[in-house]
Amino acid sequence: MRITFLFLLFLFFASCTGKKDIGQFDSRTEMLAHIRKLSPQDRANFFKQQVQLIDTALAKVKEQTIYFSFSMGLSSGDPKDVNWDTVNWNQMDIQNKAFVIPNPDTLKAAFESYSNTLKAVQRFGVPHSSFELDAADDNISETGQLSTSFKQLFQGNKSLDSSKVGLLPVSQALVEIKYQLPHELDSLAIVPDAKTVKYMGYDLTIDTISPQGIELDLPLDLYYNYLGHRGKIPNDKLVESNSYSAMPLYGLHPEIQKQAKSAGQLFQKFQTAAVEDAMLDRFEPQFTEGMFQGLKKLNYYQSAIEKELKVLLGDNKNADVFDVIKKLREYIESNEEYLGPVEQRLSISFPYPVKQFLLYFGKSNETIKAERRIPVSRAASYGYMTYLDQKEKKYGIVDSIGNVIIEPRFKELTRSSQDYFFDSSDSIDYFLNVKDKKLEPVKTGYRFERKLEANLSIFKTKRNIWVSFVMDKRK
Repeated sequence: MRITFLFLLFLFFASCTGKKDIGQFDSRTEMLAHIRKLSPQDRANFFKQQVQLIDTALAKVKEQTIYFSFSMGLSSGDPKDVNWDTVNWNQMDIQNKAFVIPNPDTLKAAFESYSNTLKAVQRFGVPHSSFELDAADDNISETGQLSTSFKQLFQGNKSLDSSKVGLLPVSQALVEIKYQLPHELDSLAIVPDAKTVKYMGYDLTIDTISPQGIELDLPLDLYYNYLGHRGKIPNDKLVESNSYSAMPLYGLHPEIQKQAKSAGQLFQKFQTAAVEDAMLDRFEPQFTEGMFQGLKKLNYYQSAIEKELKVLLGDNKNADVFDVIKKLREYIESNEEYLGPVEQRLSISFPYPVKQFLLYFGKSNETIKAERRIPVSRAASYGYMTYLDQKEKKYGIVDSIGNVIIEPRFKELTRSSQDYFFDSSDSIDYFLNVKDKKLEPVKTGYRFERKLEANLSIFKTKRNIWVSFVMDKRK
């Protein structure tokens, strides 16, 4: 198995003069008051300085991302050496199946079905719980792009502030569902020896390519129009892929980039030899709170976030890659304000060598949307579960309605069963004593395997000797 773990970290930019940069201001009002006190020439220098800093920072982070995935390689199996000149086409298991868009009415019906079967699962955390969406009918996502967003959370009929949910159980959520329904098809052909490719004004990055597979990165707005793929073999028959994945590349959150870019353009617009009071009067209402916050977050991102990522990644070459990726995922989830998907990496492989990779995109689209109030269940309706203190980066245990059983004090704690939990930081299994609110370590050298019945569990030793214990659950 090939494990791919790529990362690029972000460089901190600082002001090139002794004057205050935007990251040091606590508020937009404070920043504007500071600019007011400067001379017209110093204001112009301040604006010029910010334009340079913002442009430099955004240029750097555009190419610097975090990407991690597990894959079996570009080809799920050994590469095939096929002599296409002598091949017996009648004996090859290839079907000439073109890529087509289903009838719009069919897609609309599938969207309606998806919307009506949608539900959510709450995963407890403090100060924020997280929510995952699920649907009984998810075939809609195979053609066209589907997106959902939470609009409001409820406990019964009472509206909840999403920033203060914490361990409060949510019973319902109002979500908005959008579906980009494609009407026309466009295709991009890539040959197996291509180094770069241009499409719709983008220079697309090809990470890896061979006659049987390709990995390339798509900007999010282009990926939003991505529909599917085929491979074309020498007799022009089309073959479907035998392995496909789409993984996000994380970097500076797109919303921060958008606000910082807008701020830079505004500074550029008002950058003159001298910024007089009248010009500043016009600048101030155009410099929005969103722009200021975008620049503040950009500054924080490149100072604090970079350092924390370096600590997570460390310099230990012997670190367990699965453990590193788990920590990175948790870090990204707990810093969604600063880290977000900026591109999507496609990994596609085919059962035979192809002469062309064909990627299909929606050329003409119709966006349909709906709002639904959906039920929310807890991650473990089957009992007790872990929860994360996002500030302390520690795990504890709650029951299915959010009552704290064990305070957060474990670095790595996962649920093995209703009564057992495993701390991977010290490789210890624990039995949950609910009555006394304790996690009691299992006998040294034994690992919990599975439960047979309410009071009977199976364990194994390091030598794979299997034993069974009758446990007094003391509830």
